[in-house]
Amino acid sequence: MYQQIGVFLVLLLCAGVGCLVLGWRDRRDPTAPTRQRPRKGERVKISGTTQMLLAVGIVAGASVYYLSGWLFTLFLVPALLVGLPYLLSRPEAEHQIRRLAAMDEWTRNLSSSMRAGSGIEHTIISTPIPETLKDEITAFINRLRNNVPPAEAVTRFASDLNDSVGDKICGALLLAMQLRGVGLANVLEGLAEDVGDTVARRRRIEADRKSTRTQAKWVTIITIAVLAAAFAFTNFMEPYRSGGMQIVLLILLTLFAADLYWMKQATKPPTYPRFIGTNDRVERTDLVGAQR
Repeated sequence: MYQQIGVFLVLLLCAGVGCLVLGWRDRRDPTAPTRQRPRKGERVKISGTTQMLLAVGIVAGASVYYLSGWLFTLFLVPALLVGLPYLLSRPEAEHQIRRLAAMDEWTRNLSSSMRAGSGIEHTIISTPIPETLKDEITAFINRLRNNVPPAEAVTRFASDLNDSVGDKICGALLLAMQLRGVGLANVLEGLAEDVGDTVARRRRIEADRKSTRTQAKWVTIITIAVLAAAFAFTNFMEPYRSGGMQIVLLILLTLFAADLYWMKQATKPPTYPRFIGTNDRVERTDLVGAQR
């Protein structure tokens, strides 16, 4: 009887969380690129790896429940397989720092090449490409070689970079291509110095955060190991075997996971609004040419 009540309460809790997520008001930044956030009515895509982990977790959870009789493992095991890779993964800030450093390198190289007096398009094509931004810059160069209008090529390049710093670089390129003025090398050199300072600040911040993240990872690993050992080799968890107490245990574990998720989100670098390259504002990038 208690077991059936426990199943009903767990399903009711999951349904309530699902309704809360689906009905939550859209509070995302309207200037964020729409290619990285689903539009209204568009479903969120789940990667193939996540789908495989979820399927394996459901099977494993059902097996653990069949062998042990612990009902909450039907939900705990899939959540562990899907959530742990994300919680223990490398921080997103490191990836952004590498991309910013690559933008700094490419901008400096572009500025140095511009001082030789070559045309903008020729300079972009002949400038060495950093490995981190190889795909984005190669696509940009291919558009220029295929006679894509410069304004469109730069705008799509900004969408590929998807960064406010990249928008500054693309904005300078866009103005130089449409106005054909001088001084782009000095502008790019100033932008490169600004990006370099940003990279240095980000690296100092990440160095300070690294020890805290390492401690959080080890706390997570040790907690999971101790709980697994308590379930497998002791009777310490026997008071939680009833349906109602399993609900309490599931809630406690959910709060622990939510705390880890909050710590993960708190270490993300801030996202600054962009002004070109988003799908919402592509039409506005031709205003410079229209006003001439």
